[in-house]
Amino acid sequence: MTTTFSTEQAFDMLPHAADIYTKLNVKEYLKNNVFEVKKGEDPEVSKKVAGAELISYILKNSPKAKEAFFELVAIFESKTVEEVKAQSLVKTMASVKAIAKNEELMDFFKQPV
Repeated sequence: MTTTFSTEQAFDMLPHAADIYTKLNVKEYLKNNVFEVKKGEDPEVSKKVAGAELISYILKNSPKAKEAFFELVAIFESKTVEEVKAQSLVKTMASVKAIAKNEELMDFFKQPV
C-alpha cells in the first residue's frame, strides 16, 4: 500500500474529500458537537473521545458517500474503483486509516485558500 503520494494524487483526492465532507454534513456535526474540555477532565482524553465520536459519526453515515470513499481509496492506492470494490474490507479500511493518519495529507486538506 502507498504511504507517500504525489501532489497530483492529493489534488485528485480533493473533490472526493469535499464530497464526503458535504454528503456526511460534517460541518453541521462539528458545529453541533463543539469540542470542549470539561472541568476536571484530562484534555488529551477529551480530544481522543471527541475524535472517536467523530469517527463513529463518519462510519455510521459512510453509506451516504460510499462512491466518494471508493474514489478516494482508489486514488490513494493507485488502483481503479473496481479494484478497490473487489479487494477485502480490511485492505480498504487500512487505506482509509492510512489516509486519515497521514499528517502531510491532512495538513494539505486543512490549508486555507
